[in-house]
Amino acid sequence: VANLYNGEDYSVRLSGNNSYSGETRVVTGKLMLTGSARLHDSSPVRIETGAVLQLDFAGTDTVAALYLDGSSMPEGTYGSLTSTADNKSDDFEGDGILQVGAAADNYDSWAASQVPPVTGGPDGDDDNDGVSNLVEYALVDGGERGVLSGDTIAFSKRGAPYGGDLVYQVEVSTDLGATDDWAPAAGGVTEDATSISYQFTPGSPARNFARLKVVRTP
Repeated sequence: VANLYNGEDYSVRLSGNNSYSGETRVVTGKLMLTGSARLHDSSPVRIETGAVLQLDFAGTDTVAALYLDGSSMPEGTYGSLTSTADNKSDDFEGDGILQVGAAADNYDSWAASQVPPVTGGPDGDDDNDGVSNLVEYALVDGGERGVLSGDTIAFSKRGAPYGGDLVYQVEVSTDLGATDDWAPAAGGVTEDATSISYQFTPGSPARNFARLKVVRTP
């Protein structure tokens, strides 16, 4: 799909993952984003006078540009009159936030978007589950300990708009760092924009442990 267009005076609800990256235009009526529905990071959004974009989700959705009644809006956060966005407008409804352009600090943007907001800093553990806030930010919800399948352990990244300020690295040790210090894996690592995995080689060495290290870049 190249573009999404709502030109009728009724509501259109999107509730699943969207793959299109074209322009999103709401001319009349209401376009509702619910569930996992988000607009593409490269998608410009146009909302005409009287039309509404309803953001029925918790968190932030990043888009490339925003036009309200034909006027280009500056980068920043936008939302309904009851939202926590910096720029509030009756062009929006719901509690979600529309981030126009890249967020100044991806971790801080994620932390502020959580319910309740994460305030303990990257090294903290706001929900007291033994996993640092930084790791929870870096990986999909519930995926902080990875998934082991056969000889491969895989971690799913949280993905855009988050994670641009992170470096992911698999480290290995034969004794959990007791005498063999943790070091970057020399091989067996596969990484792309959405995941990073490590494949163990059975018997070589006899024992081998792996962990995921996440580093926040300036």
